[in-house]
This record gives sequence, structure tokens and C-alpha cells, in this order.
Amino acid sequence: MPASVRPRYTKAGGVDIAYQVLGDGPIDLLLFTGLIVPIDCMDEEPSMAGFVRRLAAISRLIRFDQRGMGLSDRGSPSAAPTARDWVEDAVAVLDAVGSSGAAVVAPYLSAAEGIALAATHPERVSHLVVVNGAARLMTAPDYPYGVSRERLDRMLRPLVEPDAVEQGVDMLTMVAPSAASDSAFRAWFDRAGNLGATPVMAAARWAEVFGNDVRPLLAQIRVPTLVLHRREVSAPFLEVGHGRYLAEQIPGARYVELPGADALYWVGDTGAVLGEIEEFVTGVRGRADPGNRVDYRHRWVHRSGGSAWR
Repeated sequence: MPASVRPRYTKAGGVDIAYQVLGDGPIDLLLFTGLIVPIDCMDEEPSMAGFVRRLAAISRLIRFDQRGMGLSDRGSPSAAPTARDWVEDAVAVLDAVGSSGAAVVAPYLSAAEGIALAATHPERVSHLVVVNGAARLMTAPDYPYGVSRERLDRMLRPLVEPDAVEQGVDMLTMVAPSAASDSAFRAWFDRAGNLGATPVMAAARWAEVFGNDVRPLLAQIRVPTLVLHRREVSAPFLEVGHGRYLAEQIPGARYVELPGADALYWVGDTGAVLGEIEEFVTGVRGRADPGNRVDYRHRWVHRSGGSAWR
């Protein structure tokens, strides 16, 4: 896989959507990024590049920036994109690459869009994989998981500000405790977020993401579904109860609970996550190169063909 891949563009609802295609495997795999990490920043962080490389080794991997972020049309916060728009973006990208049916990996904060895509466009989805995701992120009288409105408001107000950590909201520590003390990872994470969206657009995106509730769609899903969730996820809005709920509500879903506290799917013990995905979508495990192994305590990066300090 090349160090950088030139983005391509397609139209969805009259706006430009940026996407990239990596690998040439026998199946198509559509990856939602799960966070405000632009596709042109993904290969700059060894742990994320390694995760993506493993997926591209078994598939034709398609990744894209949803409207409102990254290289795609940013739009206006006064008419911010909705979850329905993001599903439309995914369909447009699948059309652009000529994919009739793709395995969809919908991790973390993009789980709702992946679920909606599988439920409303089943002809475009061969498999659905949800990693550390949820049908909704806020508690409700009939849903005990996630965060309350009060706690969410306290968290979201400073989240998009440059001094969020000083204000007591450290998103990285919440979603990736194993990487939070690594200065290189934190610098990349902050830069990717800054390039991903402006503060006002990021705030609008967070509001939409945390307002989503796709529970009514779960029973409609008929494609083979794998739900992976790490047992000790420390992010208060992505506790393991979300994953258990998804597996109970999606007909025939396979549920695998893994150890680990990182909500970010590309850090921590990624070998277990990747192995489960590979076996689920291809029927076998271990054919692909295992990719990078990153020890954040010492920033040791092991790559096929050599190793290096960073």
C-alpha cells in the first residue's frame, strides 16, 4: 500500500465527497472512519496505517470523508449534515467505485450510520461489522446506557475548544487510554481533529452524532452482522452495554466481547479485532500481514521488513 493515496471525488446531494480506494482484494470493504480523522491523515499515524493496511490486504478497501469534514464539502453549520446525509454519502461512494455489495465496517461514533446503511440499503451491504459502537449514545428512560444530557452538555461545550484538556475534557484519555500519554500520538490526534473540521462544524457534528437513535432500525437488519466490543471501554458514552444491546436486537448477530479499554478501534490489541473481522467477512483468519504493532509506552513501531523508533 502506498504511503499516500490520491483522493477521488464524487457527488452526493450536490456536494463533493472525497474517497480513497486501497488494495485489490476479492471483496469490497467500506470503512467509516468513526471520528473526525480525515482520510488524508490516516496514514500518518502508524497504528491507524497498520490497521488500514491489514484491511486493504484482504479487500478492496474504500474509505471516505463524510460531508462536513476533511476533504469533503464542509458546508455550513447553519445547515449542518445529518446522519441521513452521511448514509447518502456512503451510497454515492459505493456507486462511484462500482460496488454492488460491500462489507461495511462501522466503528465507534460511525456505528449509527453503518447500521442505517445496512437497514435501509441491504442490497448494497454484504456484511455489517460494528466495533465499539452504539445505536444511541445518550441514556433514555428505556435505555440505561450512555451519558445523560447534563453530562453530555458539560463535555461537549469545551470539547471543540483548543484548551479542552485544561477545561477538564480530555477526549483522547476517554477514548484511547493506552495511547493518551504518548506525545506523538496526541500531536497527530489534535492535528487530525483540527484539519477535520472547524470548531463550529465539529460542534454541529457532535450534536448530530449524540442525537442519533437508530434503535428502531435494528430489527430490520437482515445482513450478516458482527458486533465487537471491548469490555473495559472507558469512554462513558460507549460502555460495553451498548454492544450487548446491539447483539440482542439485531437478528442473528454474532457478538464477540474482547478485553481492552480503548474505544478507538485502531489502538490497543488490534490483532484480535482484525482477526475477527477478517474471519467474518472472508471465512478464514490470518492470511493478511498483521501490520504494525505499536507500544505507546516506548513508541516502538514494528513494520514488515524493518523496525524503527519514533
